[in-house]
Amino acid sequence: MRVAIWLCGLALPATLWAGESLVLPQAALGRWSPTLEQCAVPFGESRGGISTEDNMNLTPEEIEFWESAGQYRVMNIEDRTFALLLRMTGEGQSWTEHQVLVLSEDGQQLTRRSGSIEVDYLRCGE
Repeated sequence: MRVAIWLCGLALPATLWAGESLVLPQAALGRWSPTLEQCAVPFGESRGGISTEDNMNLTPEEIEFWESAGQYRVMNIEDRTFALLLRMTGEGQSWTEHQVLVLSEDGQQLTRRSGSIEVDYLRCGE
């Protein structure tokens, strides 16, 4: 029996599970940054006092950060909201983390919520 997962105080039915086709929709894929200046620096690098440590890369199968990455284990998709259960690894450790991604109507902004942390991102050009 599959149960609802509680994320951010909301009960969301888990629709995709590990072993099923866990692929993030095309509309959310790509590199995301809190500022456009950080988009100009290659992912994982620092240049001219600008760091990309706050950037995020969304691939079909995982979410990537500066020093960690997470595979999608459970995913619920409702319109432009993606509730994720991630198997994270980084800096020699592994953990499970819930995150919610909310894509703007025009697809150019994304909000990531993880626990009490909320970060707004802008889509970086290709």
